[in-house]
Amino acid sequence: MSEPMSKNPELYRLHVPITASRGNLLGKEGDTMLVLGKRAQLHTRDPFPLKHGAVSPSAVHQWLLFDPMEKAEAEILFEELKARLPALSLRLRASYRIGPWTTLSTSPGEMHNGQIPTLIPAIHQPSPAWTEAFLSDEKTGWQDWLDNCPRVSDARLIAALSLFVSASDEALPRSQFLTYLTILDSLAVRWPREDATIAWIDEKLKETVAINDKALSNALTNLKEVSHGFAVRSLVKRAAKAQGSASAAINAYAKSAGDLYRVRSDLSHAGKSVTPDVNAARELVGLVLDQAILDPSLLDPPVVKSDESSTALTPDASMENAVVHG
Repeated sequence: MSEPMSKNPELYRLHVPITASRGNLLGKEGDTMLVLGKRAQLHTRDPFPLKHGAVSPSAVHQWLLFDPMEKAEAEILFEELKARLPALSLRLRASYRIGPWTTLSTSPGEMHNGQIPTLIPAIHQPSPAWTEAFLSDEKTGWQDWLDNCPRVSDARLIAALSLFVSASDEALPRSQFLTYLTILDSLAVRWPREDATIAWIDEKLKETVAINDKALSNALTNLKEVSHGFAVRSLVKRAAKAQGSASAAINAYAKSAGDLYRVRSDLSHAGKSVTPDVNAARELVGLVLDQAILDPSLLDPPVVKSDESSTALTPDASMENAVVHG
């Protein structure tokens, strides 16, 4: 008596959309290649079917279609490809991403959304549909806005505005958040503390423990200026005041800046797992940039009188700051 035939596993084709800014492509239309040991065909969208003629940096330009494989195998391949693309982008000095969505979907038939990584049963011929509506955010009345936009020639603002625009192309909320906080950090210029505080630090620098410990000496020297966090809060308060905000709103903006800066420090230095508030960071950066393009002098450090330093140090506080931030 013959053994019953084992049921053949269902096979799937893996469709992986690829985004790349600045026209970086993985190859030519129809190229066949081995990707992580699996055979795939590369397809290119040409021309890009965008309604208004502009090519969004987050639009899908190409996609990989893999030969049929078992579902579990395809899922592992997808996760591996997703995990390796950031390193590939770095090495090629490009910007390859899976997206704009990174969650793997399964299509019941041949029709599927080409924007989404998808498993298609091998019995069907994949037929991706391209819908760009969600990528379109049509701005109406921009001509009037343009007429009222000032010319920007300040080098600090040009760099900051470039970063602000590029932040929307970041795939990860964490990357967007860090970009926005980098903008604030770069625009918030530190300034010297009051004379009495600097004199106290100079005396501490003469002590043997500071002379023998270069890191401590550098940290103490760094304390001669207000902290980056304080400079950021001060910049945000100046922008809020220039906007005409009430005192309560100005204080709320400053508190938000402090909270966001601490999150930024946790992400950048402490390696903590925290959820960044991208919208709040974008709002603060927008506030500062909106006011700074009207008056670039907003970015200049304030002139602080000797009795106005809000960061005067006691000996204990200065040593703590040197240890924590140095």
